[in-house]
Amino acid sequence: MTADDTRRFVGSGVARLMERALPGGLENLFFAECLKEFQRYYSQHMDVLTKPYPGILELLERLQTAGVKTAVVSNKFDAAVNLLTDKYFGALIGTAVGESEQTPRKPAPDMVFKALERLGADKDSAVLVGDSDIDVLTAANAGMDCIAVTWGFRDRSALECAGASVFADSPAQLLRTLTSDRR
Repeated sequence: MTADDTRRFVGSGVARLMERALPGGLENLFFAECLKEFQRYYSQHMDVLTKPYPGILELLERLQTAGVKTAVVSNKFDAAVNLLTDKYFGALIGTAVGESEQTPRKPAPDMVFKALERLGADKDSAVLVGDSDIDVLTAANAGMDCIAVTWGFRDRSALECAGASVFADSPAQLLRTLTSDRR
């Protein structure tokens, strides 16, 4: 299996990753055991080779200075999302929401709505910034605008196929787009 194969499996939550990676998916006799082991391992190693993309911390600092509220919404399990957000972004992010029993994963809009509620914001004044087809679909399901970034998880063609129409090719371009039209 190549890195590109694995990358295609990722993005829809841990259980879906295991379903895609294991022969037979959910029917695999070892599915539950593999999922549990993956969660255990990831909990202990989630920050290995993890770091913000270049320019992201500066972008978040500029957004904070401009009074823009920010959140992280991820299909990783909620505890991991919160730990990684705290470690790498600290006070630059207003809230973080991940998948849990109470909050279904994207493309369901529930995580986005929870983040907006915590920020005291509404969807009409917000934009979802994402790097995957799942993010584009989540924005559509939430009835929100979306800016797709091309330096992340999926390439531009995958984002276009998912319906993205507004793109940012760099954190600097994203900053200009977000601050030029204060929602």
